[in-house]
Amino acid sequence: MKKFNAYVLFMLFNCTISFPGLAANIIHADNAFLEKDYVTALAEYKKAAKIGNAKAFYQLSKIYHQGLGTEKNELLGIVWMAVAAEYQYDNAVVNLEKMQKSLAPNKRSKIETIINRYVQEYSKLSINEKFFPKLIDNKLAEKIQLSSDDSVEFFSEQNVTTAVDEPLDLSDDLLSEDGAEEDFAEDVSELPINMPYYLVAEYDIGPDGSVRDVYAAFSIGDDEYALEQLSITPVSKPVFAGSNVYFINRSIMGISNTDTISMRRNNTEFYTSTLRYVGKIKDSDQAVDNYNHALALMHFPWLRGKDETIDELLISSAKQGFALAQYEYGLKLYRQQTAPKQAVYWISEAAKQGITKAQYRLARLLLDSPWVERDINKAYFWLSQAALKKHTVAVRKLAELKLTTKGSSVYDPKGAMMLLNTIASEQSGNPEYRYALALAYAKPENRQFAYAVANLKKAISLAESFHWDTQDWRALLNKWTSGGTVTVTDI
Repeated sequence: MKKFNAYVLFMLFNCTISFPGLAANIIHADNAFLEKDYVTALAEYKKAAKIGNAKAFYQLSKIYHQGLGTEKNELLGIVWMAVAAEYQYDNAVVNLEKMQKSLAPNKRSKIETIINRYVQEYSKLSINEKFFPKLIDNKLAEKIQLSSDDSVEFFSEQNVTTAVDEPLDLSDDLLSEDGAEEDFAEDVSELPINMPYYLVAEYDIGPDGSVRDVYAAFSIGDDEYALEQLSITPVSKPVFAGSNVYFINRSIMGISNTDTISMRRNNTEFYTSTLRYVGKIKDSDQAVDNYNHALALMHFPWLRGKDETIDELLISSAKQGFALAQYEYGLKLYRQQTAPKQAVYWISEAAKQGITKAQYRLARLLLDSPWVERDINKAYFWLSQAALKKHTVAVRKLAELKLTTKGSSVYDPKGAMMLLNTIASEQSGNPEYRYALALAYAKPENRQFAYAVANLKKAISLAESFHWDTQDWRALLNKWTSGGTVTVTDI
């Protein structure tokens, strides 16, 4: 990916909407704290605190109370512990009581006033109002339908054996994001050179049934062909209350979708290594082990894991604060539509902890979910979080908002063009990128109308190769051109 230049970073940090705590990441803060880099830890915990991370409140109290990397500050130590106690975090309530008893009587009244102000400012209600989705309660019982199907859970089957140049290691794919803690297993790190690929693909389903922004959520081996085939394979249109909507889905492909007998016969080493690893962690109560156990059961049907067991493992890990488990559980609930309210809650919790894909997904919920009130400003904030960590699709969606929200503080065609330029190499083959570029060139601030028309034509050509509905884009092209002549019109 091209480096984000100084202008783009400046634009994100100094956008017209005032949002504190950009690029908050509790994992980075924790790592800095463990390494005794208290200056960095303090800065990162402050960012995380702005979006309601309870651990950040607790750690800020510890830093100020003990004077770690900063001057000791008894007041701030108590204040932040009071906020952590409001969230019932760890032993914050007990610690707060001890701190308050140690106060001189003549200080208590003044400090209580300050505590109340902080508790109100950082209350769950206040934080949720600023940053997190508001659910549409009277729609939570309704479900998205794919054609006549009652369920939106489906798995694409496509098994292709490909050569792999080196032994495969699941560690990067099954756990690591933003400093996750451990490998999937040493037992599955040395696998045969020639074996089928393993792929769990995540993507959006467009209102027209198109498969968009496909990426490998978890994979090993050469999955490129499978991803390409998935991207050009339309599915049923998602319908909610009579209207076509966006939806997120996953497809399990390759050896993930193989039956037990075939696995034993054709992929013996992978099969036995996976069984051995699952056997080692199945009785563990550690969050990371519960998470990995759940992933194995979800992604390998030949392990015969029950859905109830998967839920129990993910809940256990999520409640221990393991951010990736929070995201996986939230996404699972959302896709299955069993509990939209809980789904949004757990995705939000993962976003608070700095998980990039959770921050992007939360933004999309704020823009597209039929169960959530649409909120452009909140979506802008979370897209900015993900974009600063180089999430390519988040950058594109951020640019789209800057181009399509005329009359709002988000609107910024020049800034949109700068963002689009940073992802040109990755997104040039994406129809939505070309469409956004066409809109950017059509704006008076960037006007090069020949480029606008050329990019719109390219967007239509690409979209039709992916079997997308291009009716609206063709109508715009007709508006822009007449008898082969470019007509300059504001959009």
